[in-house]
Amino acid sequence: MILVTDGNTTSSLKRSLSPRPANTIRSVWRATVPVYPDAFNRGPPEDCGGIPGYEMLLTALSGPKNADERDLVEWAGDFDPDQFDLDAINARLKRMR
Repeated sequence: MILVTDGNTTSSLKRSLSPRPANTIRSVWRATVPVYPDAFNRGPPEDCGGIPGYEMLLTALSGPKNADERDLVEWAGDFDPDQFDLDAINARLKRMR
């Protein structure tokens, strides 16, 4: 398992070995395909204030209760935290092979 971080979020990737034999380190690398086994929610948008800011944004997106939360929702624009396409991510990782 590989942990990948972008400073705000940490993701784990699982490597699944191909059934073909691998004789060298290079062929072992090419025989492995990183995949996300499971995931939910997108990572935070750029400049949202790290983990605390992302938590405030998620709260605001669930129903703004004051002017500050309404401002956050306006700032976020069309950001949808539920928009995460696991199949598309895994397809892109597979192409990196």
